[in-house]
Amino acid sequence: MLTRILSTDKNKIDAATIKATSEHVIVNPGEDAILDCTVDGNPLTPDHIRWERDGYDLRAKTTTGYANGTGTLVVKDAQREDVGNFRCIADNRVAAADSRNVLLIVKCRFAPEIDKSPSMLRAASGTGDQARLPCRAKSAPLPTFYWIRSGQELPINQSSKYYTLQRQLDPLTYESILVIERISTRDYGEYECRAKNDLGSGSGTGRLDVRSAPDSPTTLTVLNVTHDSVTLGWEPGFDGGHRASYRIRYREASSERYRYEDGPPNAHQLIVSGLRSNTLYLFSIMAANVLGESRFLPDLTRAQTKGN
Repeated sequence: MLTRILSTDKNKIDAATIKATSEHVIVNPGEDAILDCTVDGNPLTPDHIRWERDGYDLRAKTTTGYANGTGTLVVKDAQREDVGNFRCIADNRVAAADSRNVLLIVKCRFAPEIDKSPSMLRAASGTGDQARLPCRAKSAPLPTFYWIRSGQELPINQSSKYYTLQRQLDPLTYESILVIERISTRDYGEYECRAKNDLGSGSGTGRLDVRSAPDSPTTLTVLNVTHDSVTLGWEPGFDGGHRASYRIRYREASSERYRYEDGPPNAHQLIVSGLRSNTLYLFSIMAANVLGESRFLPDLTRAQTKGN
């Protein structure tokens, strides 16, 4: 009877889930960096663990390995340009894929680099309200932030009008949020965020506007595909100063009939299920808040479901 129970457990089908990853991996320039990702699941083979990083040539710079449920990514001759997050994805096609980021840090010093993505350096607020304008920078060593308007440094923390909230998000990323109290019409417009350390400076121009409908998401990507579902992820645009929600529009490539799937507010991923197997689908996305809607992105994101 014991032998039968053990056999049954061994053959049990379980979705691949990530149990542990390397914490921040820190190496000197020129050293190899080893990133680990330990996964549970059945079945589980080397093909069920993969690594991704947008805009990065993994084939040229990395090798992979696998042993006892742990996938390994080796970044050879790590340099400044290799700094960033590598995504471990566990997918044995039993359920939706699991993923987790591992941050690689190369111990080099560099001047601040301002994050100019659409959700940064934008804010919207009504008159009489408070506004929060975010600015992020990667830097080593840590930067000092300055906020400038019309060529003049703002008097931060010298009155109740302006103050900043600052925090460290990870070993290389720092954030300064400019808080502006009691918004009036003359507060709308452009603000410069400048970050400095002893190696140089970086700057970016932000803007405070009245509240509005949101911008469209900037990207829509396919994260996972099964025989009857597609997992999508997106990079939000500016939310217009109100909490945004998102709607996926999709259709079979051979049809002009659209279907729609709504995601919860502020979500950045959604599983579209109930799809036909071995079928090519086209996807787009729009954003909405209490003041209106953005346009849908073009139907350029596509995925073909797997066969049964």
